[in-house]
Amino acid sequence: MKKLGWNPKRLRTKILLDDHRICHAWISRMQKSGRPLMEKETGGAWLPDEVKARHDAIVTELKRRVKDFKHHTIIIFTPQLRELQNRYKSDLRDERISSWFELNRRIKREAQSRQIVQGKGKKNRPDYLIVGQSPGYEEFREGEPFVGRAGRILQIVLNDLHISRDQVYITNALKFIDKVDSPTLKEVKEQQKYLQAEIDLVRPKKVMALGYYAIQSLSGLRIGYTPAPHPSMFRFIGGKVVELIKKAFRR
Repeated sequence: MKKLGWNPKRLRTKILLDDHRICHAWISRMQKSGRPLMEKETGGAWLPDEVKARHDAIVTELKRRVKDFKHHTIIIFTPQLRELQNRYKSDLRDERISSWFELNRRIKREAQSRQIVQGKGKKNRPDYLIVGQSPGYEEFREGEPFVGRAGRILQIVLNDLHISRDQVYITNALKFIDKVDSPTLKEVKEQQKYLQAEIDLVRPKKVMALGYYAIQSLSGLRIGYTPAPHPSMFRFIGGKVVELIKKAFRR
């Protein structure tokens, strides 16, 4: 087994959490679909024993730093790594969306007669790319994400942090949906490619995932992100959700 060549004690907690997520994504993709993460995502083609060693070192350090840190045990599974990497890279090239025109064309083609709500905001290197879950009735009426009740809570957060909407790009995990306010994980996975294309085109400095479906949509994509509760949680926990989202923005 190769030495790790790095010391987890010298890394910030956020980086360790991101690396921990990458370890799990690497194994999960190998197990479920035979698709390992690309080399640029892992910092090199990891061998299974290296993944296990890196994972164990990260978990040991996170347990020391983070109270009540929990993780799922990973199981090493080893198909032909190089062959799978090449096949995955080829698949990504085939599905690549390289322009806003191409992205809009594909979304419209798949949506057919369903109404679409596209992302809105700064499209070139925004400070934040904010990902919500799915459009609601007010979003469909206005044609913009986060303009309903959840959008008003988000605006309070942005105002408190002195962040202008001109500095951010706001979108949803789902651009269109069969039943309003009833997203499904199947729909999230089917539209994951559109979110990845948005991220590639926008090139944000930081990605915020608001809510369960946003987090699920970002899981496994070629980007690090910060999870936070969805603003709609205001009706359950009141103003505490504002503080939780602000705390996530500051990480």
